[in-house]
Amino acid sequence: MDNNACLHEGAAAKAKRFFSFKTNDKLGILIALLLLVIVSSILSPSFLNANNLLNILRQNAMLGIVLLGMTLVIIGGGIDLSVGSTVAVCGLVAGYCMHLPFPVIFVAVLATGLTAGVVNGYLIAYQKMEPFIATLSSQIALRGLCLFLTGGTYISSVKSFSWLNGKIGIVSVPAILLVVMFVVFDALAVKTVFGRNVFAIGGGEVAAKLSGIKTRKVKMMTYVISGGLCALAALINVARLSTAEPLAASALEVDAIAAALVGGNSLLGGRGSISGAFLGLLVFAVLANLFNLIGLGASEQQIFKGIIIVIAVLISQRQKR
Repeated sequence: MDNNACLHEGAAAKAKRFFSFKTNDKLGILIALLLLVIVSSILSPSFLNANNLLNILRQNAMLGIVLLGMTLVIIGGGIDLSVGSTVAVCGLVAGYCMHLPFPVIFVAVLATGLTAGVVNGYLIAYQKMEPFIATLSSQIALRGLCLFLTGGTYISSVKSFSWLNGKIGIVSVPAILLVVMFVVFDALAVKTVFGRNVFAIGGGEVAAKLSGIKTRKVKMMTYVISGGLCALAALINVARLSTAEPLAASALEVDAIAAALVGGNSLLGGRGSISGAFLGLLVFAVLANLFNLIGLGASEQQIFKGIIIVIAVLISQRQKR
């Protein structure tokens, strides 16, 4: 009788592990992505068109590159609500510098993004300010700076580095950059001491500090990296649109956080992966593409995004139990 009870409990435990996302989170996301592709191809025959599929990554390159930094920050137990505003101000710097050689433009834009990251990292890591408050303050201040500098107008005909939106063969440069950077950052998170330290801090900052990790420096570096990636994302966005706008990348932080959560990363920190975030990006990219193909309005798309975020958070909370 006892043996049967033990066997029953063992089978139940195995079933629970199988159907939970704790050990099969990436598999679950892959299955969801596959089902989404099948549904999309049924609802819109043009979805599987080669040009459409290639455009999905190009159109989401800005989000994907920002997502890399956001994922590192989240794994480290933080949050960065300033990424959209940072992209906007970096884009304006690129617009104002458009007549200069590209290396100068790149350095100026990168310096702007890194500066934003340094400020966020210093406030959070060294002044012990809550990440939500610090990065929300940066978001507001940087967006205000964009509007102050431009008077609400945009900078047009920014074409001096339009090659950044070009193609190598049939694949766009932004798509190639996006894939390469995800591979590099996945290796950074998994195979380097820095990556392991980020996970350790997210799992428990006090314990990480007691184990000898320089928690403040590592935490600050995640925000600096996030700011630098925002600079690169800004260049790609300006090259694609040929304009620099003060309201560019509005609500980008929401999409980045949502994609990270869909990809199995936890807002509580210490859990997740860059590869999972990439799958989350693909889910969001395919959904956005499908919504556009079937003519779904912006308001309806926002409703669906909100529902997806709630589901992702609920799954994340269940995983932590």
